[in-house]
Amino acid sequence: MPDQRGSSSLAVLPGTHPTFYAVFDRIAVANNKYMATLFNTSATRIMRVTHVWRFAWQVAVVTGALKDQYLARITARTAGTGVTIHADDPSDTLSAGMSADTNSSSVSESHIMLRAPAVSEEMILVAPQLQLLLGTDDRAQSLAERIPGQRGILLRQNEGVTVRNITSGTAGTVSYIMEFFDLPA
Repeated sequence: MPDQRGSSSLAVLPGTHPTFYAVFDRIAVANNKYMATLFNTSATRIMRVTHVWRFAWQVAVVTGALKDQYLARITARTAGTGVTIHADDPSDTLSAGMSADTNSSSVSESHIMLRAPAVSEEMILVAPQLQLLLGTDDRAQSLAERIPGQRGILLRQNEGVTVRNITSGTAGTVSYIMEFFDLPA
């Protein structure tokens, strides 16, 4: 997960890869909306998705807002609102053709990879410690994670991954972080 302590640089270790992430912060939900999308148009580079997290970072009062969502592989889309991709090491440069957006349209889905309900209601800020921990701990909010020894989700030319909201309710927001390596094809 991205370093949230604000370190100014990360050491490059042998055998590591340039790591990037997009933060989709407090995305408003809607019926059949593509909430968070990574897409690769590069013929010479691949995106290896290492982690996808989903959080309820909302503090405004919204209750009873359970959402039906899924993670899907896609083969085409019209980009919606761009989301900035950041590097773990500020000296790393993202290759051309790799992008992130929310609210994509004209999406061609290849297949659903994972279906998981989401919550778009506020965190209980005065909750018992266990409830607060479960709502903010990145391990409890993991949708997909590359396991050592596995390739993870590979996005080659004209491939992507997206989180789609199915539920028609519009109450609340949901946030996502998608982390990936930028590697040679």
